[in-house]
Amino acid sequence: MGMLKDLHTALGQKAMRDGKAAEQRFYQSFNTTAIEWIAEDSDKLLMGHDFVLNGRTRIELKSNAGVDATGAAYDTVCVETITRGGNLVGWKQKKADLVVFVNRATWEAYIYDAFQLKAYSHGRPTFKRYDAICFKMPWIEPEAGFKMMVQL
Repeated sequence: MGMLKDLHTALGQKAMRDGKAAEQRFYQSFNTTAIEWIAEDSDKLLMGHDFVLNGRTRIELKSNAGVDATGAAYDTVCVETITRGGNLVGWKQKKADLVVFVNRATWEAYIYDAFQLKAYSHGRPTFKRYDAICFKMPWIEPEAGFKMMVQL
């Protein structure tokens, strides 16, 4: 059941709503038929990526609040590697070519090469956040395969 078990919790449902809002904003920002939003297709929901660009480049989008409970901006992104359901995220399974981290406080999207991010993630100190395993990195980290930042 893995990822699906998380959808039955209030926290899991909130995470899905927040993620879907970020996906929608990302999709609408590009306004092109070159991007297919596959997460909208329930048969493809668990493929490990959310979008396909030009029919071949797989994109996984991860949404982050960007601020703490007091409104102070985070200077790092919490990078999930293992989901609350105990599964490796898509980019760790080579199911994505690009990873997009969306800061919901600023609506900035940070685009990374998934294969470089995977290599960068090896050996990084991790911590548990809402039962997911994560590591922190700066929003812009060239060593992790940072490509560009796009305002959504």
